[in-house]
Amino acid sequence: DAIEIVKELIAFLTNIYDVVLDEEFQPPKEVYAQDEDSSVSTLAARLSSKTEEGAERKGPIKSLTETVLEEDKPDLTDFMVVVLQQTIPIRATEEDMARKNRRVQVGFPGLGCRHCTGSGAGRYFFSSIDSVATAGTVIEKHVMKCGAIDAGIKAIVAEAKTRHTAQRKNH
Repeated sequence: DAIEIVKELIAFLTNIYDVVLDEEFQPPKEVYAQDEDSSVSTLAARLSSKTEEGAERKGPIKSLTETVLEEDKPDLTDFMVVVLQQTIPIRATEEDMARKNRRVQVGFPGLGCRHCTGSGAGRYFFSSIDSVATAGTVIEKHVMKCGAIDAGIKAIVAEAKTRHTAQRKNH
């Protein structure tokens, strides 16, 4: 019960924190580049990353166009890698808010199908830990239905899914 109450409180505050909290207690506003494709998030430009030698790099990443980085692959199953490689980082738009009754605000980061560029159902915004846990399955369902995705890629996804459970046990 207590966990559910905390989850509800977090969801509530996420939507109205700017009204409830003084400005000094609000998280910093996310800044996005005004690039040609306004649906691609450049949030990662503010993140630090590691160099190939493993040392911490202090400079910004120029842009994030991939959802799976090389250093992430050892921690993921083949299924998750191939499914997430079919997406690109995006951010929520006014159209996203109008299309579905989503509980995220414009600018919220998400994942979009790189093949149909997230037109229609191919745009996903995970606003809780529980919803992030479903990302692989949700995106895989889109991949298998998306008319813009080649049958060869769909076959690779289906084949990787057969190894997913066994690989999860080893991670």
